[in-house]
Amino acid sequence: MLKWFEKFRLVANLLMAYDSVLDEVVRRGGFYSAKRGFLPKEVYAILRRDNEQLGIFSDCIVFMGEIEFCVSRGFTPVIDCKNYGRACIQTKQQRNIENAWEYFFEQPCGVKLEEIEKKENIIYSPLDARLFYDGIYLNKYLLKNRKLLDYWSGIYKKYIRFNSKTQKMLQDYLQETIIDFTEEKCIGVSVREGYDIATSHGIPQSKQVTMEEIVIDIMGLVQENDIAYVFIACEYEETIDYFKEHLQGVSLLFVEKKRYRLGDEYPYNLKMIEKIYDKKDRMAIAEAYIKEIFLLSKCDSLIYSMCSGAQAALLMKDGYYNNIICYDAGDNENLEKIKIKSNNM
Repeated sequence: MLKWFEKFRLVANLLMAYDSVLDEVVRRGGFYSAKRGFLPKEVYAILRRDNEQLGIFSDCIVFMGEIEFCVSRGFTPVIDCKNYGRACIQTKQQRNIENAWEYFFEQPCGVKLEEIEKKENIIYSPLDARLFYDGIYLNKYLLKNRKLLDYWSGIYKKYIRFNSKTQKMLQDYLQETIIDFTEEKCIGVSVREGYDIATSHGIPQSKQVTMEEIVIDIMGLVQENDIAYVFIACEYEETIDYFKEHLQGVSLLFVEKKRYRLGDEYPYNLKMIEKIYDKKDRMAIAEAYIKEIFLLSKCDSLIYSMCSGAQAALLMKDGYYNNIICYDAGDNENLEKIKIKSNNM
């Protein structure tokens, strides 16, 4: 019988993915490990994802699972977003030269890619770890099992750490906000409307959730919990406009940034990312997004449609949200609304 957290490691599949490179290390001989036979004292695992269009928090959630897999076996994980660049935050000239992960985060165990270039005992993660572990689908289990949430939140906080520059940026921004999140109740709302809007028209909608339903759920929490503030994380100006029109009696907060408008081209694939982002300030866009997720983690309650950023906020949160409403699209066909109060987890 597997322990509760082992059910979600997908260990067997990941081991198959690592087997060929592990076997090579084993053949060289080394020190005995009860889990894998003979291994060297130090094994470095290079974590990579071969898809330049991936986003910041998508990386966080997937790398989190691979990091847990590695450290539980005595491997030292090192994230490689240098040879596997990121178009959203790097120009073509920066890719293969700079490690995009280190723009905002520290390496999980403090070991950088260049420090292990001459090491012999190196293994490599699958190029597409989501075939074996896709952390986004842990979402509903995290919400329904506090022990599981505590476990993965601990992994995230220990190994997915903002670097000092990013920490300073976030703390400075927190000081500039008009409310003290430790004193005031605030609902954080994350709307992932971009992919739908890119191929449709009309009122912005989050993934399979109408804006009307989100407003009803927000006002329900406002009235039940005497909440005065709502923080919105979204991609489109029309989303902000809709909330301004339909949320009465609360103060709206949002990060000031350049948002899309209906009819704008949207970066939903690599070709569009290159076309659109080459005309924009990539770092400013990324910093604004990180600020949004950081502030979501400071809110008292959270309403979100399933996406990596909102899940990162859930894992970053110190303590628990008093109220959570999650629109979990699952297989993108069937929507499940999950409503949870902290004392019922």
